[in-house]
Amino acid sequence: MSNIESPKRAIINFTKKCALSCEWCYVPFGSQSISKELLSSVVKRLRDLGFDSVTFGGGDPFQFKHLDFIIKEAKEIGLFVHVDTHAITLLENQKNAGLLESYVDLLGLPLDGSTGEVHDRMRGSTGHYELIMSRLNWLRDRSISIKINTIISSINVSDLKELGKLMSSLSPNRWSIYQYWPVGPARKAASENALDVNQFRENISVINLKEFNNTVIEVNTAESRRKTYPILNHLGEVYVHHEYPVDDFEFVGQIFDTNISDKISVLCGQERREVVARYIATDKRVN
Repeated sequence: MSNIESPKRAIINFTKKCALSCEWCYVPFGSQSISKELLSSVVKRLRDLGFDSVTFGGGDPFQFKHLDFIIKEAKEIGLFVHVDTHAITLLENQKNAGLLESYVDLLGLPLDGSTGEVHDRMRGSTGHYELIMSRLNWLRDRSISIKINTIISSINVSDLKELGKLMSSLSPNRWSIYQYWPVGPARKAASENALDVNQFRENISVINLKEFNNTVIEVNTAESRRKTYPILNHLGEVYVHHEYPVDDFEFVGQIFDTNISDKISVLCGQERREVVARYIATDKRVN
């Protein structure tokens, strides 16, 4: 698909395990081990079906020892490569720096609070805030486009103003703010994290947009994300979000099925306006 106004993208989640224990996580973990050969076939199949970009998420892609091979292959066959990582397994070494600079178009890192107390509570991991700060400092002077991902729930919504100030000082290329969505496994945390869309929008208004010069701020409500892209696991199983009001995943089929492209086209609507610019290749930078 060549129309940059509506890029065709897919997310591949590594669903075997995760080093974090975010209670609101929507990813269903516990699937089979990751195969380099199968994952390579999944990525090539996406390209053959006309996809423009692929996001490697999870779980965490860097837990997979052959990730460098898969990322290079995805880039070399013409895909826009976006990697989301919790950064625990993203080691600060020259190998990873070279991989990110040469083959990754967009790197996503999580930050859910202006302090370790708030962020670590959201992520269920003591010390994770300091780790993220360390990784951002390591990446600062490298030619890597950074996207910060923030989940807003009732737990951290009161910290949004202070988080905005911190984000302004960090100056990532993009700040993606998401309303907590109790979809799939995340439903178990709904009672503690629930935040309706009006509360979400009202609290977003406390962010001083004048403080941001070079950062694109992307505000994503839960419903705006429904059925806008296919979600795969590393086995090649394809899912989409159910129709409203069912907050779960709908199994579509295997990425290798002969009719899978038609099924995805029927089930997935137009890309969100706020997201389109993410997947247009530009010169990579960190401010």
